[in-house]
Amino acid sequence: MKNLTLIVCLSLIAVCSLSQNSIRPNVFGFSTNTTFTFHNVYDSIFMNQVIQLSPNLLRFPGGFGNFYHPDGVGYGININEVNKYHKGVLPKRVTGIQNYERKKKINKNYIYDFIYLAKYLNSKVIVDVNILTASSDEIIKIIDKLVENNINVVGIELGSELSNRSYMHLIDGDKYIQLTKNLAIELKSIFPNILLGVVAAPVTRGQERHNYWNELLAKEDFYDAIIIHSYAKVTKGRDKDGKMVSEIPEGKSQREAFFLYRERIINYFNNIYPEEIGLNNSIFSEKAIWITEWNLQMSKITGNTLFQAIYVANYLLEISVSKNFSNIELATYHNLAGRDVSGSVLMNRSGLTETHTTFHPFQMLSEMFNQKNLTIDKTRVTNFCYLYSCEENNNEKYRYIINWSSEFHKISFKQVLSQITLKEYFGKELYCNNKKKGDINYTISDLENISELTIKPYSITLVTINNER
Repeated sequence: MKNLTLIVCLSLIAVCSLSQNSIRPNVFGFSTNTTFTFHNVYDSIFMNQVIQLSPNLLRFPGGFGNFYHPDGVGYGININEVNKYHKGVLPKRVTGIQNYERKKKINKNYIYDFIYLAKYLNSKVIVDVNILTASSDEIIKIIDKLVENNINVVGIELGSELSNRSYMHLIDGDKYIQLTKNLAIELKSIFPNILLGVVAAPVTRGQERHNYWNELLAKEDFYDAIIIHSYAKVTKGRDKDGKMVSEIPEGKSQREAFFLYRERIINYFNNIYPEEIGLNNSIFSEKAIWITEWNLQMSKITGNTLFQAIYVANYLLEISVSKNFSNIELATYHNLAGRDVSGSVLMNRSGLTETHTTFHPFQMLSEMFNQKNLTIDKTRVTNFCYLYSCEENNNEKYRYIINWSSEFHKISFKQVLSQITLKEYFGKELYCNNKKKGDINYTISDLENISELTIKPYSITLVTINNER
């Protein structure tokens, strides 16, 4: 077999084991953002796809949280408030959303669709509240409505991305604390068991304004966690607000370009991201961290590719296994469903729900994150191939193999397994998308009497051990 790398029995190379941690179910979540604008949660086809993901955590309302009101159509947004507070592209985006809502004759607030979704999935909830223009009574009303419907609200975000330059004409660190501190005290008195998170400024850009923001916030004790958003940048060009607004072509071919992106994403996991989380830990004294948005930087190059698919699986496995990320307690992916290619797992295209390349990787991870008392361990197979082993009561239950490389790899088991279920998601090249049949494949098979497996190039592999001799 071409480019076959033979790996000896992995149980004998414990020296390569990198780290071990317990699975945290609440890092397997999704922000809902524009889900209710472009998708019908009462449609059985759409909900059957969502239930395959079975998220443990949902975030509401997401991208429009800073201007959300519970009494109004859709997100209840007053465009004048957006124009006043946000000097970026959000006003234009809100106008487009509201025009779409009028065209579709949407006449209710999305909180009711969200309640239906959260109850249907039995998901915990994190709420992003409007500290800019909503009264405390409005915010309490939102939480009350969720709690009354038996929704388990585990966290409240006190605003979203308010350290962003788009808000800087009206908000700095002093103003943010002024807006949040008294509200936090009031919310704690009414909902003592719900945790509160505050917006931390980015630590990687070295801006004096951001440093001052974090210094002020670190001195306070009215919150339980800090909130950051993580968008890994692998293409060259100019980025803004989690999106690549211009990109520079690289490499002599598409394949060569994606090999460069692969080098950068491995460096991101090994060095850049641990350093970023470490800086937050040092500033905020190991405070709990919520990652309420994470993804690759939204890109026309990497969006809806096999590269993005492998990335999302690798990200969740990496933050689960590494001690560097052990205080990340909540995480929600960019968007469950919407109308964009790079950020949504499910997309509305001309009234039909389209699954993106990230769908099956999340589906393959879902079972693991819905199990209790699992531990996870990582073994490096090669520089571009990693094995994550999940155990329950010292018995191996799952193996996830992330293979970024163009090579086949063989992995061996320490004894013959009488029965396993094998799920594989793989493709011809990292740049492939799911538009052309056969470029990316998802397969499921039940196998018996297995002592070793061959791992395909450019793949995510899940081995579920059903019965071990």
